Amino acid sequence: METARTKAVKRQALNVFAILVAIGLVLGAIMSIGVVKLINKLGLTEKPDRNAPIELFRK
Repeated sequence: METARTKAVKRQALNVFAILVAIGLVLGAIMSIGVVKLINKLGLTEKPDRNAPIELFRK
C-alpha cells in the first residue's frame, strides 16, 4: 500500500532524475560540439602527408 507521501516522494524523485538526465544531455551536446570544433581547429581531422619526414622532438 502506497501512501500519499510515498507517491509524492516517488514523483519528486522521478522529476529530479528527469531534470538531471536532461541537464546531462545538454551538457554532453555542448561538450561534444566544443570537442569537434577543437579537433577541426587543430587540424586533427586532415589526412596526414605520407611523404613528410618524421620529426622527433629534440632538446
